[in-house]
Amino acid sequence: MKLALTPSLVVALTMTACGSSNPPVQISHPPLVDLTCPGEPDIVVSLMADPSGLAFDIATRSAGESCRAALKRVCAWHKERGAEVICAKL
Repeated sequence: MKLALTPSLVVALTMTACGSSNPPVQISHPPLVDLTCPGEPDIVVSLMADPSGLAFDIATRSAGESCRAALKRVCAWHKERGAEVICAKL
């Protein structure tokens, strides 16, 4: 069956499309700071400065904690916008 586009059908389709009451979709993203993680420290440089390795351990732990905190914020951001996610307690 072939459908002919009559002038009245064109007007009806145009009015339906233009008369939509749906607001435009607003796209948002998590903050950029939550999408990056600090790099791990260079072990050679750290051990040269502190042979005990304590400074390296502290810097590595700090980098990991920072990434876990960012992941927690991104997960919460998605959950607030309706994503059905279970955010880990980090």
